[in-house]
Amino acid sequence: MKYRLIPAKGDLINIYLKNNALNKADFLLNDFTVDHNQEALLAFKDKLLENRDKKFLIVGDYDCDGICGTVITKRLLEKLDIAHNFYIPSRVRDGYGLNESIVDKAYANSFDVLLLVDNGIVADEAIIKAKEKGMKVFIIDHHEFEKQDHCDIYLHPTILKEGYKNLCGAALAYLLYSSFFDSDDTLLSYAALATLADMVDVEAYNRYLCTEMMNIIKTKDIYQLELLNGKKINSYDDLSFNVIPKINAFSRLDGLANVNFLVRYLLENRSFCQSKINGITYINDLRRKYSRDMTNKAVSLINENDKVIVVSDESFKEGICGLCANRLMNIYNKCVIVLSHNEGIYKGSGRCPLGFDIYRLLSPIKDNLLTFGGHEQAVGLSFNEEYYDDFIKYLQSLNIVYEEYQQDVYEIDLDDINGNLLKELAFFQPYSEKVKEPLIALKNNNYQRTILKEKYTRFNLSNRVSAITFDEKYKNREFTYLIGYLRPDTYRSNNISIMIEDLI
Repeated sequence: MKYRLIPAKGDLINIYLKNNALNKADFLLNDFTVDHNQEALLAFKDKLLENRDKKFLIVGDYDCDGICGTVITKRLLEKLDIAHNFYIPSRVRDGYGLNESIVDKAYANSFDVLLLVDNGIVADEAIIKAKEKGMKVFIIDHHEFEKQDHCDIYLHPTILKEGYKNLCGAALAYLLYSSFFDSDDTLLSYAALATLADMVDVEAYNRYLCTEMMNIIKTKDIYQLELLNGKKINSYDDLSFNVIPKINAFSRLDGLANVNFLVRYLLENRSFCQSKINGITYINDLRRKYSRDMTNKAVSLINENDKVIVVSDESFKEGICGLCANRLMNIYNKCVIVLSHNEGIYKGSGRCPLGFDIYRLLSPIKDNLLTFGGHEQAVGLSFNEEYYDDFIKYLQSLNIVYEEYQQDVYEIDLDDINGNLLKELAFFQPYSEKVKEPLIALKNNNYQRTILKEKYTRFNLSNRVSAITFDEKYKNREFTYLIGYLRPDTYRSNNISIMIEDLI
């Protein structure tokens, strides 16, 4: 069984806290104040002011964090009256972060300072080239690195005090902005949005940002995000499932959309944003279609007996490989690597189940790869097509044993599910890798099953509680336990819905 059932009838909150070694007091922000007097932050401020007569190029990253961080940094330079422009690299043409080609173009356009946001901390070769050309390099980044002694200065969570050790790029940028100027509701909301998107631990400063954002959204008109959501934002789920994917879709469909446009969108007036929202939605719909079609094709190409599933095709889009790999990993419960194949290069992403480490799996051959990076559950990589056969041989030679990962599930009674429980759970949001949302289990009590649109399964559990799944495989499944997450019912006020994860 892949679930570990934990009895929690009548006391879900306390048992959840105890099981995860959490203290409710750690979630309170009563005594939290933002510290703008940290040595590393003050040094970065001084360096900006020393160079305010120079011409800056902001180089961001193409994901939600990098885009939001670029927006915040651009607004900061505007308010400091520093001449500047920005560029977010193309995922396909440029790859991730600063490269030597971007350095050459910046130099040709007379930029004096490269300000790298959400990238650059490991871009040694490009930084060295920029320095050789007489440019200065400032870095705001949160990615892992061993050392960085080529740039002029960097701002990184590791050199900040406790409570600031898990900041994403945009959160770092906003901490810098707010050390110069009063709080800005829109920019703070972007920093919090990026915090959600990067799935960093949400504690101390990160929790402050997220809590402030939700308070702001309740009372202020952050129309850029409302338009992306398509309606009033009521929860973190609205941001995670409706807003963030639309921002990330632009870089995934490189060639059909220019990610730099989103920087302008997030800074523009309501009329402009309103006029562009249909186009943004169209790009996201395309992303969903390509992801679905690519996964279906990948399934037809897979040998599911392989120890590590590797699938590639010339039709695969590089920006969709990670989404596809994640879907396949969930289907086969194995490490999966999905690769695009164009112009003699394989590029793509790998994903693996919880309890396994795909980064460590591929690290021994990293010197044979053109690019490689990531963490335990996800990697990005590329290599020359001549290496493909050796790549496959290496993976299939490994002695891999997939141990079934048991996910904690809290068994409760139907009577435990009420509005008060939802309010108590909301106290711990937003969830993160460290503080995971509790998965609940209800024992089957001959619940009434309804099939919607001939494929979606819905259960009426009581007058106030229902459960639904959009996965067709559960249409006729018999089960002992219903497994899922608690949600407010968006269609029936004051009711509660369970989003079904599994029927076992």
